[in-house]
Amino acid sequence: MQVKIKRLLIIFYMMLFYVDVSAHADYANKKKEKYSLSIGPLALMIPRYDGASSYRFLVVPNFNFRYKNNFSISPYRGLGFNFSDLKPLSFNVGARYKFWFRSKRSDIFPGIVDLKPYFEGYLIAKYAVIRPVIFSIGLYHSLNKLYFGGFMIAGVNYFTRITEKLNVFCGPNIKISNTKHMRTLYSVSKAESKLANISEYELSGGVENIRFNTGISYKLNEKWSSHFMFSIKRILFDAAKSPLIKNKYQYFANLSLSRKF
Repeated sequence: MQVKIKRLLIIFYMMLFYVDVSAHADYANKKKEKYSLSIGPLALMIPRYDGASSYRFLVVPNFNFRYKNNFSISPYRGLGFNFSDLKPLSFNVGARYKFWFRSKRSDIFPGIVDLKPYFEGYLIAKYAVIRPVIFSIGLYHSLNKLYFGGFMIAGVNYFTRITEKLNVFCGPNIKISNTKHMRTLYSVSKAESKLANISEYELSGGVENIRFNTGISYKLNEKWSSHFMFSIKRILFDAAKSPLIKNKYQYFANLSLSRKF
């Protein structure tokens, strides 16, 4: 039973990247649909945890449902609602259960507390200075006051349609986290340091990482499309000094095929 639950949690973790690629592709597509449901396989490469030097390679199922571009359901965004779409400014609010934070760090560092899933609320603002360039700021915070804290992600993305079938996007973002969030991910308590045989470590809030994303979406026909995304993340400053960090550079990639209904 525990093995089945673990596999399900990993599947939800993997879905994170596909949803983002789908969102970028939909933005570049001017055609608006009342309902949108896509289902398909997804192959991914992700780090075992933030700062790991080893990776997971998995193939999992995925889905994404939207209604009038206002209401959405997906594993990554959870339940989301776009309550303001006054061009060029839009806002999205939602809540999600972060399955993907169930990380077995103790497999590498015996005695280190493993990360557990939690509920999180978010507010995202997007501003289009000119149509291909979108600035965004997202505020995220745990709905459990005693666990995980919060962070902000600010970035800019450039979207362009190469052909009627091919869309491309790219852009950087920066993540700034509060003290509780940083310590959850990177600190090592005195008890943990003795068990894991590594140095005790504590840090405060600040800039956690910068990241660059790039991706393409290709429409095979009216029903089928494929997506590819690659990201590189650099863990910075105090977070990068944690004894849990095996590699400051983290790489993410996915390749997916989806069918709309």
